[in-house]
Amino acid sequence: MGEKTCSTIKFGGVLKVSKLSRGGFALSLAVMVGLGLVLGAEPVLAAGRGYEKSIEPNGKSCKSDNDTDCFTLGVTNTPNSVLKNKIEQAKHKKSCDEGDAWGCYSLGWMYDEGSGVEQDYSIALGLYTKACDGGEPKGCTNIGWMYGEGNGVEQSDIKAYEFYKRGCYDGDPLGCANLGWMFEVGRGTEQDLGRAVDLYRQACNRGQLTSCNYLGDMYVQGKGVNQSHKKAIDIYTRTCNEGNAFGCSNLGWMYDGGHGVKQDFIKAASLYKRACEDENAWGCNNLGWIYEQGNGVEANEVKAAEFYRKSCDSGYDLGCTNLGWLYQYGVDLGQDIKEALKLFDQACKGEEYIGCNNLGVLFQNGDGVEQNYETAVEYYKQACGGGVNLGCTNLGVMYEYGAGVLLSKATAIEYYDKACDDNFLQACVYIGSIYRTYGAVSIFFKETDENYMKAVNYYQKACQGGDYEGCDSLGYLHLNGFGVEQNEEKAFGFYDQTCNGGFNEGCLMLGMLYQEGTGVEENPTKAFELYQLACEKDIASGCSYVAQMYARGEGVIKDKFKALEFLQKACDFGLTKDCNILKDMS
Repeated sequence: MGEKTCSTIKFGGVLKVSKLSRGGFALSLAVMVGLGLVLGAEPVLAAGRGYEKSIEPNGKSCKSDNDTDCFTLGVTNTPNSVLKNKIEQAKHKKSCDEGDAWGCYSLGWMYDEGSGVEQDYSIALGLYTKACDGGEPKGCTNIGWMYGEGNGVEQSDIKAYEFYKRGCYDGDPLGCANLGWMFEVGRGTEQDLGRAVDLYRQACNRGQLTSCNYLGDMYVQGKGVNQSHKKAIDIYTRTCNEGNAFGCSNLGWMYDGGHGVKQDFIKAASLYKRACEDENAWGCNNLGWIYEQGNGVEANEVKAAEFYRKSCDSGYDLGCTNLGWLYQYGVDLGQDIKEALKLFDQACKGEEYIGCNNLGVLFQNGDGVEQNYETAVEYYKQACGGGVNLGCTNLGVMYEYGAGVLLSKATAIEYYDKACDDNFLQACVYIGSIYRTYGAVSIFFKETDENYMKAVNYYQKACQGGDYEGCDSLGYLHLNGFGVEQNEEKAFGFYDQTCNGGFNEGCLMLGMLYQEGTGVEENPTKAFELYQLACEKDIASGCSYVAQMYARGEGVIKDKFKALEFLQKACDFGLTKDCNILKDMS
């Protein structure tokens, strides 16, 4: 998907995104105003981040010392049984009035959730406070959650931190998990990844399986610990075997991407399916991606849409984005731009910023909505602010060409640079192209070629990262000696790399070098083959050069009719010169 994500990134509430992939940018205003890079999302590491609150226990068994007897573990924290009637309410009230902290906690949870009673955060806070002061640590943890969310109180990360700390130290493993998250992201306290790891491990060892998934993710990313895919796999395997759907989804992600294990799509699909059947939204999203791509299963867009829908309906906004992409570009599902628009909007409102980027593209192109560059810019700003590099790059394009904003090359460079610094290589190419243009102007005024040298640096980063358009541009600069010492052999090497990498304009230039014997021994036959390849890939000039070589019998047997055939192709691609030649000949 334009940038597609299996769960990373997004991106917007996801722990890990492997890559991005759908769509294409434009370099001229005429094209740019009709295009934008659209994203989807590949499989994601599913141990979502954020603090949670303790939940209502399963009756009397919650008096046990085993936390897994007391509450369901998972990001949604949905209780196994919800007390809905006045009898239970009265029982908890009587218990609380008699000084039982557990009764106060249980009654507080009912008011917090509005379960069997009218929701009332202030009453919930008072009951949680009685529970916390009475020695029930889950009450402390849930007070922390209320301050973290700002439910019934003024939002305060510092107070949330203090109550999570109290809950943790008094024995609630979820309090330790939430405290670990505060240390990981630096909210309410200074960031301390090592401390976060210690707290996740402490909670995990006490049966808080969500914390185990957090700990696994820290090992995957090498945050606060030495990176170890093996340790992450061990942790995910344990949590999956103990019935935690997030563990199964994350273990599937490891097999899907071949992280620390031999890549096994069939195994990944099986684990995603297991997680999805247990109502895990991440697993459903990743299973949808498996079916969309046909990895380990027969490709099936309809099934992919089914799993994306399940993920989206379960509150995972990346699933909404991927479903929207299918409605926009899918074949078997049937195109429905209005539905795509609705899904991207839902995702964006849920702070899934790839959805914001994709909304920007729809408004930029006028697909399903009235074209509005200003609105597109606002969505791109949201996407960029949310860490989506393509949003920053699309925003840079709007500033570069003055679409929906005042034209500003400097601002465009600023946004491109942000994406380039995060290794989004297309943005590096775009900055290079701006400096290359500046360099051409400098040379015209006989000034220094400092801008060309900047272009070289950005193109090098792109090329070294595998972006062949960057390599192609380096070939041009070396061929002409702009920003570097002129070197025809190096230019040839860059164009050869570009062509072999599938960037078709590079094949055209490589043909020219072979035809002229520049940087390589002259070889008209090889030149003809390369021009023909470029023509087959819809490069108009390639068709024009093939026509010329047929007309002269250069590198190929002379053939007037073939020359006319390729002149017509070049004309059909819009080359006026070739159209005029055809007209003169007729």
